[in-house]
Amino acid sequence: MTKKLVESDLRPIYKEQKESVVHVLWQFAATNDVWFEACSKIKKWSTCEDNLLKLIEKLMQKLSKEEMEEVAMIMRSLWLRRNQFIFENNFTSPGQVISAAREQIREFKLAQTVVEKSCLSRTIGRQMRWKKPNRGQVKVNWDATIDQKQKKMGIGVVIRDEMGEALTTCCDQKKHVQHSAIAECMALWKAMELCRDLGFLRVVF
Repeated sequence: MTKKLVESDLRPIYKEQKESVVHVLWQFAATNDVWFEACSKIKKWSTCEDNLLKLIEKLMQKLSKEEMEEVAMIMRSLWLRRNQFIFENNFTSPGQVISAAREQIREFKLAQTVVEKSCLSRTIGRQMRWKKPNRGQVKVNWDATIDQKQKKMGIGVVIRDEMGEALTTCCDQKKHVQHSAIAECMALWKAMELCRDLGFLRVVF
């Protein structure tokens, strides 16, 4: 794996001061443009905060869980934008940063829905006297969910041993899928790929 390193710790645009995480995520003028457009509740917050942990504590006291999720994802997008500027000389707009963050939240929630459905299926299966596989075999359950509006699907896979204990789980998402039958087939394909990659040869699907 190749990693890119920077030789200077100065701020990559102005070059006059050392860069810090809180500068990238909160104090930088171009960062302020993002926060002004993204979250109305923090538009007037001071940019003089110099401790990231204390800043996050204050945000958690003032914002709802959903708002904090967006703040965290925007911070991630801001850091990725910083790296993209340094290594690729490409600086994205505030709108692009916010859109990318919100898209990541949507994808995460879609994947979480699949996992929750898989866990519910496991509970129901046990209540219905889940039939365990033979000794040395693993049993694989998979499921898929579709977001018709976004034309996306989420995939969830759970692999369990003969005692019903989860050995591994996997989540994934695919774009441009609208038909439920195709989604189920792609979920099964993902399950088979996971078994192959992990070396499970005796499998009950």
